[in-house]
Amino acid sequence: TAHYMCHAQTRGMILFLFFLPFAVCSELPEFTTDDFNVRVNEKPNTLVMFYAPWYHVTFGVNIIFRCGHCKKLKPSFIAAGERLAATTDNIALALVDCTTQEGICGEFGVKGYPTIKLFKDGKHVHDFDGTRDEEGIVNYMLKRSKPVVRELSDANQLADMLESPGAGKQPVIVAYIESSRKGWLESFRELASELLMDASFAQAQVPDVLDVVDGKSLVRLYRPKNMLSRLDSPSVDFDGEWTKEGLKDWIFKNSPESFTEFLKKFMTGSLIPHVKSEEIPTEQKGAVVKVVAHTFDSVVNDPSKDVFVIFHAPWCGHCKHLMPKFETAAEKLKDEPDILFAAVDATANDIPELFLVHGYPTLYFVPKLSKEAPKQYEGGREVDDLINFVARESSQELRGYDRTGVAKKSEL
Repeated sequence: TAHYMCHAQTRGMILFLFFLPFAVCSELPEFTTDDFNVRVNEKPNTLVMFYAPWYHVTFGVNIIFRCGHCKKLKPSFIAAGERLAATTDNIALALVDCTTQEGICGEFGVKGYPTIKLFKDGKHVHDFDGTRDEEGIVNYMLKRSKPVVRELSDANQLADMLESPGAGKQPVIVAYIESSRKGWLESFRELASELLMDASFAQAQVPDVLDVVDGKSLVRLYRPKNMLSRLDSPSVDFDGEWTKEGLKDWIFKNSPESFTEFLKKFMTGSLIPHVKSEEIPTEQKGAVVKVVAHTFDSVVNDPSKDVFVIFHAPWCGHCKHLMPKFETAAEKLKDEPDILFAAVDATANDIPELFLVHGYPTLYFVPKLSKEAPKQYEGGREVDDLINFVARESSQELRGYDRTGVAKKSEL
């Protein structure tokens, strides 16, 4: 026997605030604990809303108000169900009243109302995380009802998939899995079902789709073309241990952050900007400290140091001529506790806007007492010129040189 959801509406009021409800019934089925496992299998894709009624009347006397969120969402959920039923035959929306069907609600860990869960072929695969309105529910189910893993038989189909609008916003993960690796294929499909809202998945039927060498299994992630930075490669191949969790971690590591998460971090001030940077050096050689974008603030803006920094390019002839002299000056001043010489490859690292670098080499002196006002060096290019400048501009007089750059006599 089918169960249908009816909205109770006030018809009149008599003694003890007794409401006489009349029924405005939706066409959405209402599952019970007894028939849930059978009926959730009737369609390949079933979205179930576990809810509590807006109010409950006990013998016309006690009116117990319950879930306001359910009351607000239910009309949109019903409207979405009716729209989908009219356009497709592989999607169903259903309801479960947790005040009367405690068994099935407890089985799925429902602790708050409304809770919405997606079932594919009778199995719970995802908690609803779309927009809670009619349009959001419809769009969510239309995407979720598509094949979890698309099958590709040639490279042209892959090219079409990568040119689709969705490929510009979400990663595309394509796997070629040897026929003997049935467990791997099962893990890949399970992961695809789990991450269907976050990425598109496909299986290459033949190795030529991915130019696979020696017919070995391969998973390749194509990054969203609309979110590629200058440093990102368009695709990356999986090289870890083949497990569902291993694949999942790899996908998230190589996928762009969702706009929702980006906005959340931006609003809370926890957003970390994308910065072009070389790897942080594991060791430093010589008296000149190599600085990269990720270490620029900690080194150049160190409040305990006056920093003399050179921005250079590897191919620059003038840089190659000046760098040995810069290193010699740094060596002569290496025992000065408040002075640091630093070098930045300006072609491989982002540079703060405070430093205007229009050509190479460009040098700045950054005093420890006024990091916000670096001074560009425009003097001579000999060792003595560099030392004289540092001696004159240093926050405290140097131990080994006076303000004119003349070496002090050592005391016996």
